[in-house]
Amino acid sequence: MKSTNYKVYVALVRYLETRAWSLVQCAEGRYSIHEIVHGERHSIVLPDESLVDHKQSGGMLLEAIEVIAEIEDTHPEIMKQLLINSDYDHFSLREFGGEVGDGTISLSSGLSVVSSIYDMFKYSASAAISIKGKRKVVAAYLAGLRLTTPVAGSFIFNFDAFLYRSEDSNGLLQGQKVSSIGRLFNASFATRLQKVRGVVTSGQEDFKAELLRSGITSKYFMDLSGVFAPEATNIEFNFNWSFAELSSRELPKTVGFFESDKHVFQEYAKCLISSASIRLERLSAYVEACSRKEGDVDGRAHIRFSYDGKIFSVSILVGPEQYRLLNESHVAERKIFISGDLYYSEGSRTKIEAFHVTQIVFLDKKTMLLI
Repeated sequence: MKSTNYKVYVALVRYLETRAWSLVQCAEGRYSIHEIVHGERHSIVLPDESLVDHKQSGGMLLEAIEVIAEIEDTHPEIMKQLLINSDYDHFSLREFGGEVGDGTISLSSGLSVVSSIYDMFKYSASAAISIKGKRKVVAAYLAGLRLTTPVAGSFIFNFDAFLYRSEDSNGLLQGQKVSSIGRLFNASFATRLQKVRGVVTSGQEDFKAELLRSGITSKYFMDLSGVFAPEATNIEFNFNWSFAELSSRELPKTVGFFESDKHVFQEYAKCLISSASIRLERLSAYVEACSRKEGDVDGRAHIRFSYDGKIFSVSILVGPEQYRLLNESHVAERKIFISGDLYYSEGSRTKIEAFHVTQIVFLDKKTMLLI
């Protein structure tokens, strides 16, 4: 079994490679010196791999972690755990306020919160892709979730979300800003929370269509309400993204909600419960227009399609590679095929409310997944 020093050493070497540190000096069989300019010049010294378990190497490794923790703006002990467990993104949920002052909640509350969180992970993963064999991929991702030891104070649930990769990862991630299915699902989980936070904060009147276009349903708000333990008045999600996977998209680090938000969630859940959805596959469509502000890398594509004899338009925000592909189809007036969820209100008078695009297929068979 490898020692902790060895695991830290291997993780540090991997980290230095992903962050483009420069090797400036190497005394073969003894040590190596690495540097990077991040605001100012930083340097660390690593022992040779053959010496990682020497009594002096522990201090070297600790100093290296402290330097990197300062650059990454985190605590050295947290940085150490992130390094050793770099195959996972690390999420935490903090329950505080109310009756959580002594750092405890009832067992039934804890089980209820974990069950709601699990349902949210499952929902976010399932909503992130639309492919044949999706259940198998999602099940494999969920099997890699870990609940780690709670930390004293408030009451904190810690989760490790595996950066799962499947044999079909390359095809599934065409045009995405991530390089693993696990990161795609983890980003789906975090960005949905961020979207809810933005909608709740803005107090916009047309929230229903906005939420449905993002694939956020009544069930999602019921699960989010369930994340509040009865003893807590506030919750806070924290995300520590693994350095092992660089992401070109901005992912949230913290998303918090308060007691007043829980009542809003319940109202949104009631409002959305009358909305039903149908999954539509490979509808013929055209890109009407593409636009982005000067200096932005992300852009917006406007897509027109017909369903049940009616013409619909949908606007989606996409990354630079996705924008390029869609703009090429627009200029060439080439047909594309879209899949997604069509949301409509049930009752005496059916009304189309939103269309959430989950997949785009181009004529050259390139596939684009959206979350």
